Amino acid sequence: MIRNLTLILFLLYQVSTFACLNESRILLNGKFIISDEESLVPYGHLYYQNRKEYEKELVEVYNSWKKEKNIEDYSDYGVILVYLGEYKKALKVFQEIETLKPGLYATAANMGTTYELLGNNKLAYDWIKKGIEIDKNSHDGSE
Repeated sequence: MIRNLTLILFLLYQVSTFACLNESRILLNGKFIISDEESLVPYGHLYYQNRKEYEKELVEVYNSWKKEKNIEDYSDYGVILVYLGEYKKALKVFQEIETLKPGLYATAANMGTTYELLGNNKLAYDWIKKGIEIDKNSHDGSE
C-alpha cells in the first residue's frame, strides 16, 4: 500500500503544468507568431521553431514599444522573454505594466504564469485568481 502511494505521488510530482500566456502579436504581414488556436492540444500555441527567431522578434517588439508606447507591445516583449526562459526579466516587465496600466487581465494572468514558472505557486495562484476576477471567461474559462 505504501509503495503504491509512493509511486502515485512520484508520478503526480512528475506531471508538468500547462501555464497560459496571453499575447497580442501579429506581424505586419498578418502572420501570427503566437496565437491561441484550435488544435489537438487544447489552447495550443504556434511557436517559432528556434531561439534566434524569438530573439529577433524580441528586438522588434521592444523597439516598437519604445517608439509607440503601446502597452500590448511591452506585454508581448514580456511573453517572448518567458518563451526564452528569462522569467525574472519577464516578471519585471509585467510588474512595470501593472504599475503603468493596472488591472489588465493579460498582465495578471501572465504574472501568474511567470510566478508559476519561477516556482512561487502562492503568488502564481494569487495573480491567476486576480486575472479570473478581471475576466472570468478568458481562455474559455480555462485559466
